[in-house]
Amino acid sequence: MKRADMRPSEKEQNLKDRNASEPAPDFKALFESAPDPCLVLDRQLRIIAINKAYLRATMTKREEIMGHHLFEVFPDNPDDPKADGMSMLSNSLQRVLKDRVTDVMAVQKYDIRRPSAQGGGFEERYWSPINTPVCAADGEVVHIIHRVQDVTEVTRLKQMEAQSIATKQRLASFPMLNPHPILELDADGKVTYCNPAAEAFLKNSKAEFNPFLPADLPAIIQELKGSDACLSQVVQINGSTFEETICLTPDLHALRIYTMDITKRKRAQQERERALLQLESVLESINEGVVICDLNGDIVIMNQAALSLHGLESDEQARRPMSEYSEQFELFDLEGASIPPEQWPLMRAFRGERFVDYEVQVRHKEGGKIWIGSYSGTPVRQQSSDEMILAVITIRDITDRKQLEEQIVRLNASLAARVSELEEANHELTAFNHMVSHDLRRPLNTMGVSCQAITMMCGDKLDESCKEYVRIAYNNVFTMNNMIESLLQFSSSMHAELRRDIVNLSELAKAVLAELKLSEPSRRVSFHVAENLTVSGDSSLLRSVLENLIGNAWKYTGSREEAVIDIGAMHDGKETFFVRDNGNGFDMAEADHIFTPFKRLTSAEGYKGFGIGLATVARIIRRHGGTVWAEGEKGKGATFYFTLPAG
Repeated sequence: MKRADMRPSEKEQNLKDRNASEPAPDFKALFESAPDPCLVLDRQLRIIAINKAYLRATMTKREEIMGHHLFEVFPDNPDDPKADGMSMLSNSLQRVLKDRVTDVMAVQKYDIRRPSAQGGGFEERYWSPINTPVCAADGEVVHIIHRVQDVTEVTRLKQMEAQSIATKQRLASFPMLNPHPILELDADGKVTYCNPAAEAFLKNSKAEFNPFLPADLPAIIQELKGSDACLSQVVQINGSTFEETICLTPDLHALRIYTMDITKRKRAQQERERALLQLESVLESINEGVVICDLNGDIVIMNQAALSLHGLESDEQARRPMSEYSEQFELFDLEGASIPPEQWPLMRAFRGERFVDYEVQVRHKEGGKIWIGSYSGTPVRQQSSDEMILAVITIRDITDRKQLEEQIVRLNASLAARVSELEEANHELTAFNHMVSHDLRRPLNTMGVSCQAITMMCGDKLDESCKEYVRIAYNNVFTMNNMIESLLQFSSSMHAELRRDIVNLSELAKAVLAELKLSEPSRRVSFHVAENLTVSGDSSLLRSVLENLIGNAWKYTGSREEAVIDIGAMHDGKETFFVRDNGNGFDMAEADHIFTPFKRLTSAEGYKGFGIGLATVARIIRRHGGTVWAEGEKGKGATFYFTLPAG
């Protein structure tokens, strides 16, 4: 060959020069952009590279699977006892390592684990895998490229076609024994065969035309030849509803028509639809939110209460996968810790759990609104097979209740602190009473005795002015001593132990009146005491009540020529006792102060007393669980009312 012949042509030279000037291809970018899912394994079957298509197909994240063993990331479905995808793939990869050649696998069923946000579990998938070795210079396999095609939809279509063909073959196998009418028609619509059920129907139908004859037979035959499937339709024949299944005969030249009377089934379907409408009405009448989820993880029903809680306007907005709700809402426990989506109430019910009053905080991501819900969940199962068919949760908004509970806790804490303060104050008051009873009385008694001694020993030596001063001092000591006695009685009414018994107020009142009459026998006073006024209470404390009320009436009727004092009861739904007099009375504008300690009314001017008696009455009545009040008119008498537990 001549040297000139061996030189490259000018065109080839230009091509080489252009290739030399272009940058080297970016193989990583090419790998990432490959349309088929691909990953790269090392000899230990660890994942060292994975493209975007594989991540999408397997619903995984790169950082979660890089560096992990292939079968650690993609195990067999534990719920499928027939799962063999892992073992089949392992055998193929071992053949590649051993033989150093590409291994093309048959279509494999290899389920993929769903992320927890999408409900967890496994999703049925079918793959067409190809495993290719990558060898070093010495011929040893250093990497394996695992490329797959997701053929799930194609496989399912083929399965459906196979089922359709199997259905046709199965129906064609028993035409004589089939209890439903079966006919065969040729392309011209002529009946070439009918089974006994069809003969009986045609004989009894009294129809003037063939009730099973479909329209446009040639077109139907061509359509079925092209699809290798069956055609179904629902027809009305003589008032009954029939479902027709039209198939090609095995020779592909005639139609075989299978009919089934579905009148009862249609009626049952209508009943179910009515029941669903009734169920919808019931759900809408429930104040609690109700959410129902099917086995696909999709929400199918959400009543109006639940829609309002979730800020949705219609049931159509609610009908979507549970996983999508994590994009709108966040859930926290009552301590504020985040609850992962797989532990959300509906997910728990979806897994078959039963629970009651699961309290969580719900936050709407968009508006930031937070409310507290109490969830109860249960799976719904078929009675016959105990197979789960639905998951149901109910929701109550308990935000107001929880806030009230928190307020109650705070109020209880405040009340406990107040009780502690009151107990301390009571201890101090007891100590004060002890001091008044002993330490204050002692010097008063000494002063009183001293005044008496001065009068007895030096009375004839004192002039009249000195005697008057001694008398004034003695009277003040006597008044102070009475005031101390009144204070001690008032304190005793607050702290004395309450001993309940059946008390006859009528007898107590008569005893008090007898003592008063004995103290001033010259007074003209008319007494009227109702009989058998019985109550439940402390006899000694209630005697103190009557002593103060009747004594008050006795004192303020002193200016009357003939005083009248009535003790009785009224029955107006609840028994109310009263002490009424015709004395000085009082101005009703001062009624709010009449039971205040040391508060004396203007009508009491000129009368002895410290304003302790009525305050003692009010304290004793309240301790018994009753109420006390007064009515009066200046110059026309007064009436004191009180209620007590019945005897």
